Parts: sequence; structure tokens; C-alpha cells
Amino acid sequence: MTKSSNMKVTPKVELVVLKPRPGASGRTRSRISENGPSFFQMDEQILTQSGSALDGRKCILVRSASHSRDWTGWLPHDEIHFITSL
Repeated sequence: MTKSSNMKVTPKVELVVLKPRPGASGRTRSRISENGPSFFQMDEQILTQSGSALDGRKCILVRSASHSRDWTGWLPHDEIHFITSL
């Protein structure tokens, strides 16, 4: 996150291309296949809550860069490979 001149905190947004790592869950594979491979990375890594579908793992918040999709969600960092940051 960065601070703008009026001291508001604004998220750093990057355009990234992702692919699932070998052994990634079906959930991660489906999200990337259906909504990607280009995404806007909306937030830095965070730890998710235990007991959730992501069970305390480091995740990133992404939004589909596709004009035909409007999907935003969390992907586990250990299940994705960053092909490129644009």
C-alpha cells in the first residue's frame, strides 16, 4: 500500500499473469481457468483465517482482468505461479 499526497492509504494494483502450480487444488485451477489468466493483484499477501477454505495460508486478492468477467477473490500463494507482472 502507498500513501497519496492527502495521506489516504491506497492499494498497490498490478496486472499479473498467473498459472496454477503442479498439485494446485481444483478450486485454484478452476478460478484461473474460468477468470484468467490475467488478473489485477489488488493486495499484498495476507494470512487467511483458520477454518476457512484457505485455512490460514498466505493468499493474494485478485480481480479478473477480462472484460467479460467480473470476478474478485483470494488465491493461495503456494498454489500459483506468477508468469509475469506487467
